[in-house]
Amino acid sequence: MNLGFTMNKDQLDGLLALKLVADKRNFTAAAEELGISPPAISKMIKQLESRLGVALLSRTTRSTSLTEAGERFLNQAGAALDQILAKRAGGEGWGRIVNISSVHSQATMPGGFSVYASSKGAINSLTRELALELAPLGITVNAVAPGAIEVERFVSNPVYDRAALASEIPLGRVGKPEDIAGVVAFLCSDDASWLTGQVITVDGGTLTRLYLYAGRPIPSGPKDQTQDP
Repeated sequence: MNLGFTMNKDQLDGLLALKLVADKRNFTAAAEELGISPPAISKMIKQLESRLGVALLSRTTRSTSLTEAGERFLNQAGAALDQILAKRAGGEGWGRIVNISSVHSQATMPGGFSVYASSKGAINSLTRELALELAPLGITVNAVAPGAIEVERFVSNPVYDRAALASEIPLGRVGKPEDIAGVVAFLCSDDASWLTGQVITVDGGTLTRLYLYAGRPIPSGPKDQTQDP
């Protein structure tokens, strides 16, 4: 999805409403956060959906969640969302922004990951720039770069092999959502008040295996360190 337009104030308000509904999974809690009524927050999101021409939320009698288009939209509008949240927090002189990056921002992988990897690299740059811009407001900005995390789309894939994937990870297991949640919680806490502009990799040691000739003999053989150069 390409935004292709400048968002006005109403659409920015709708973006924030969408984020809150997605996080809290219902309109009532999101409306309470913004201090408005559930119908009002629903109207804001519907106006945004109308502007984009896609459905951003999937609504059922039991839950509310983002559609695939909604997830893409929030990812692409991340910079605008960060700035909105920063302005809301700025008056208090305290705030925490945690972006979600990926190990793919630092490591290559075959199979058509170029666009995905470059988008995560952009998140890393955004994190550092916002950290500098928002530091005077007392707002920290960091990112978490997860490795292989066992989420629904992994488990539901018929070719997913947990044991094979775990064998490629130094700590010997695939990550769990809780592994990421704990780091995010720390970055949002007062204990991380002097930590900003960082990308924290949480990957079970995966990136430590990115060495030349992994698992293969070095063609010229090891250099004898006792010999003169």
